[in-house]
Amino acid sequence: MFQVSLPFHTASSEASASGIRQLLGRATGMAGSRWRLSGGWSAFSGASSTGGELGDWQDSPPDSLVLEMVQFGQRRQALAEHIAMELLQRPDLREAPGTVQDFLLEVWPLVLAQARLSCPDDIQDPGGYLDTATRLLWSVRRDAALRRPGKVLELIPKLLEQLRSGISLLGRHPGEFEGFFRALEVLHLPALQLCAKRRRVDLSLPPPPAEPPQPSPAELLAQLQPGVCIDLYCGRRWRQARLDWVDARGRQFMFIGEGGQSHAMTRRILVRLLRERLVRILAPLPPTGGPRFC
Repeated sequence: MFQVSLPFHTASSEASASGIRQLLGRATGMAGSRWRLSGGWSAFSGASSTGGELGDWQDSPPDSLVLEMVQFGQRRQALAEHIAMELLQRPDLREAPGTVQDFLLEVWPLVLAQARLSCPDDIQDPGGYLDTATRLLWSVRRDAALRRPGKVLELIPKLLEQLRSGISLLGRHPGEFEGFFRALEVLHLPALQLCAKRRRVDLSLPPPPAEPPQPSPAELLAQLQPGVCIDLYCGRRWRQARLDWVDARGRQFMFIGEGGQSHAMTRRILVRLLRERLVRILAPLPPTGGPRFC
């Protein structure tokens, strides 16, 4: 269980990790409940924090600065408690392993509160730390590892980067949470193993046969002689037609459709349709017993 000590404690007792998990079953009754989050003194000053304790300063800070830091800490504490209550309502949090629940209820509300209070603009999720919580909860779901292990593998580097960034925002070192990161590594292990297994299977399979080279539009055009049948994509469906006439210079083409409808095309239009695969040649010459129309 991770503890981050915030000064200026009131008489309210700190909730233990087991106590927090017990609250998960009584989410609807959380409105009147109170529990303390905690964080380091250095986090009061946000990104400008040096990480040192008050006793490490050579000179005492001015009273106005101390008061400002105290007020910031109180605002952050109140906001963090409110955020924690919101997190308690999430179904994906209730289904998460206890280690992840502890981290998201004891540490991450302070990160979210710190980010919101330090952001000068009215941004809904400054730093993307709320989205990080969502990604973390998804990545430790058992079905996520089984159904989309590749997605979990892709998500892990950015997720770890954001978790460390949030911890640093509080003036803490990610190394202080080594136990959490070790537990997270174990939770992600099934997805990593499944990805490795699939990769070994893929490497053991013979490569797929190479596709034969596709003829160029000019080569296809050379096959078109009167009587040749084609498929023409027109009106959002494929329609069968037969080449009825070509001018002496090979620049104009006349096709007759199944219902007797004619389709006149220039060479340039026909080449474009062949290139975009909107015209398919069915046979160089009308085959015996071939397509119904031909």
